[in-house]
Amino acid sequence: MSTILQHSRIKSTATALAAAVVISTGFASSAIAETEAPGDFRPAASDAIEGQFIVALKKDAQEDKNTTAIAQDLVSKYGGEVGYVFKKALRGFSIRIDDAGAREMSTDPSVDYIEQNERGEIEKEPSLNSVPSPQEYDVSWNMDRIDQRTRPLDGSFNSDGTQGGATTRIYVTDTGINPHKTFGNRVEFGVDVTDDRLRGKSEGEDCHAGGHGTASASVAAGGSYATDSGDSVHGYGVARGAKIVNVKWANCEGFTDAIKQVQGLDWILDDPERVPNKSVIDMSSDLPGSTFFYDAVTQLVASGTVVVASAHNYNDNVCTSLWAPIYAHPGIILVGATNESDTRAEHSNYGGCIDMWAPGENIPAASHTSNDSSRQNNFGGTSAAAPAVAGAVALLQQRNLGDPAAIRGRLQLEASEEALSGMPNYPAPLLHVGGHYAASPSLNLVDNGSVVSPAITVNDQGDPRARQYLRVKVAIIHHTRGDLALDLIAPDGTSYRFRNPAPGDTASNIFQEFNVDAHNEAPNGAWKLRVTDTKVGSEVYDGRLDTWSLQF
Repeated sequence: MSTILQHSRIKSTATALAAAVVISTGFASSAIAETEAPGDFRPAASDAIEGQFIVALKKDAQEDKNTTAIAQDLVSKYGGEVGYVFKKALRGFSIRIDDAGAREMSTDPSVDYIEQNERGEIEKEPSLNSVPSPQEYDVSWNMDRIDQRTRPLDGSFNSDGTQGGATTRIYVTDTGINPHKTFGNRVEFGVDVTDDRLRGKSEGEDCHAGGHGTASASVAAGGSYATDSGDSVHGYGVARGAKIVNVKWANCEGFTDAIKQVQGLDWILDDPERVPNKSVIDMSSDLPGSTFFYDAVTQLVASGTVVVASAHNYNDNVCTSLWAPIYAHPGIILVGATNESDTRAEHSNYGGCIDMWAPGENIPAASHTSNDSSRQNNFGGTSAAAPAVAGAVALLQQRNLGDPAAIRGRLQLEASEEALSGMPNYPAPLLHVGGHYAASPSLNLVDNGSVVSPAITVNDQGDPRARQYLRVKVAIIHHTRGDLALDLIAPDGTSYRFRNPAPGDTASNIFQEFNVDAHNEAPNGAWKLRVTDTKVGSEVYDGRLDTWSLQF
């Protein structure tokens, strides 16, 4: 059994008890403490790091003192050396101390529990046995696959254009991110909790041999660019307008540990630029089975940040009790990997707790070696699938669709339910980011009458019905928008009114996106837009419909 797989499994009896509490109520340290003898000390059963622990303080412990002061008091009584004092993830701190000192400290009235640190690693990329499709596409097969329901692929990625996710932040927790033209100026340094700087590396630098962090970031949000030689390269990623935040928690060798991972989440929780319901975290690392990591994830989700995690590459059921309870966390969107045959990639973990599937074999990605180099069709694993889902989350967040629970529901609602075959668990939704269809009719409106736009013809949507909510975006020039009524006309002629006249609205123009419930309609066919001006006026110019679009 690999050390990574061991690391992912539930550890000691104390951790197993914590896992049982998670299943029923979520981690609640006070509830655990009530059932255990004084001194809640939690060793790691495997992958333990000797002499390193997290000290979690009771919520009511000396409320008149800050965490740093309490930490120093405890060190003066029991010994040890204080490491990182957490700001938001929990009330506690990391400490270097021997086992005996940690056990004794756990009996202090101010201490809730002490948990041993454990090693982790970024996800190992599998050996890819399948052969990329020989046909040359304008975009990579994975991007092409997720924007349409059925095959054959059409050679394009028609999601949200170049500005998709522009109001959002994607936190990439990985081996760092190096500058690359695919990111433009959208990468922002967050925090580096590794020791790589002591080895002469720049802060946040991706010095991993495979450039894991740079590749992951590009699948989430890489845009098109021109190389130094002048060649044009398609975009690698989904949310091509999103801000990318570099949270480096794994070193040059790809190793991390639970304390470093919680430090990264603690920084994200404390980031003043993080906006609720406009942020998503991509985690493609081994996740610890610790209480404090679970609690930090719970806080992030409660604060409005979506958490996406890879399911890992061991061809195993990640949802069993042998795996750490974090993989079944109700707030995490857990992602498995598929291949070009629309079935499970042979390396991908599986299980009923996996929320979404996305392409994870033969994926082109940005290389960390120079600012315009590529990893051609050799990035893979659920590490390549999860960032695509994180990018899709950013697109949904840009549409102001609500909190993490609403985003999860919408992501599953918009997924392709019947696209995959031979899956070990059902349902097995395949990530879908839309099918974006636009028209620019430049059609003049008429006073006290209606005009109907030329049709947008849809022919590549495989589901028998349209999605519950179609997105209809319009750009209309008009002197008094309150006079206007808007209807979507389905291929069978059914009309869906999505904007009524509003006599009190005297402002001009409509540049707006609307949700239209047309889920009983067949999606393929000719869709039209009707614009009705309900008022007779004396205007010489009655306005025009400039553009409109549909997104499934």
